[in-house]
Amino acid sequence: AQIAGAHEFLIDSPEGYGTLIGPEGRRFSVGQAKRILIAQALVSDAPVILLDEPTSELDHDTELKLVTALRELAKTRTIVVVSHSHLLLAHCQGLMVMKDGKLIAAGAAATLLPKLGIASTLRESS
Repeated sequence: AQIAGAHEFLIDSPEGYGTLIGPEGRRFSVGQAKRILIAQALVSDAPVILLDEPTSELDHDTELKLVTALRELAKTRTIVVVSHSHLLLAHCQGLMVMKDGKLIAAGAAATLLPKLGIASTLRESS
């Protein structure tokens, strides 16, 4: 929960970690529900983690904290993300770029990001 950025708002809930999420996570905001789902995925300690748009619905500071945590996790696990977030993409080792369901480019993020018009300085400034 700490890695996913859910710990802070969970401990502030009256029931803490015993808080019922409710149908479709309606008890929490979309961003909070997403962080709970990410925390659940991380609990399994799986060697490979697939995350689909993990930083959408998150504010910039929360996104940056999650990206930092994912970089740390990537030292011991394989993390595959599907994302449009330039901030998240700037921290990836490799990219596969899809368009209309077809692979149009693949390679090192540092090489592809500038070709896609995404500043490589995003990684350095965060």
